[in-house]
Amino acid sequence: MAIAAARRRLWRGMGTAAAAAVSGTDGTLLARLVSEPECRVKATMEEAASAAQHRDGGFWEPLAAALLRASFPTKAHLVLEWKLEKLLKEEIHDCESYSTIIQFCAQTRNAALAMRVFECVEAQGIHLNTGIFNALVNTFLSVGDLLSAMTLYETMEGIDGCKPDSTTYDAFMSAFSVLGSGHVMMSWYIAAKNAGFTPSIQAFIH
Repeated sequence: MAIAAARRRLWRGMGTAAAAAVSGTDGTLLARLVSEPECRVKATMEEAASAAQHRDGGFWEPLAAALLRASFPTKAHLVLEWKLEKLLKEEIHDCESYSTIIQFCAQTRNAALAMRVFECVEAQGIHLNTGIFNALVNTFLSVGDLLSAMTLYETMEGIDGCKPDSTTYDAFMSAFSVLGSGHVMMSWYIAAKNAGFTPSIQAFIH
C-alpha cells in the first residue's frame, strides 16, 4: 500500500513538472497523459480532440513538446502517431500539417516515423515542397544518417518547388559543425553561397 501511494505521488509530481514544461499547454490534459499508461495515450488524445476547447486541432503540438521536455519521448511519439492517423482519416491534404509531425520526429529522433509520414504524403498525391523535405533532412541528420540526408538533398535538386533553400544548407552546416568536420562544413558554406544564400551564423554556433 505504501509503495502504491508513493508511486501515485510520484506520478502526480511528474505530471505537475510536465505541465510547467511548456507555456500555454492544457495542464490538465498533459498531467493526464503523463499518468495514463502508454496504451491509453491515443484514446486520451481522441477524447480531447472532441472537446470544445480543442476544436482548432492545434492543441497536440504544445503537448508533444511538453512531453519531450518532461522526458516522456515514447508518449510524445504516440501523440505524433495519433496525429498522423487523424490526418489520414480526415483526408487532410495540407502538406504543412504533415511537415509539422516530421519536425517533431527530428526532436524524438524517430526517422522511421518521419519516413512513414513522408510516404503517406506521397501516397495521397499531396504536392511536396521544400519545407517537408527540410523537415525530413533534419530528422535524418538528427540520427546521424548522413547518407539518407544527402540522398534527399540530391532529390530536392531535381524537383521543381522543392529546391534546397537556406534552411537546407544551414542544417548540413550545423550537423557537420557538431561532428567537428570543419572542412565539410565549409564545403556546405561555399555551396550555400554559390546557390545565392547567406548562411545563418547559428549554423556555426554549438
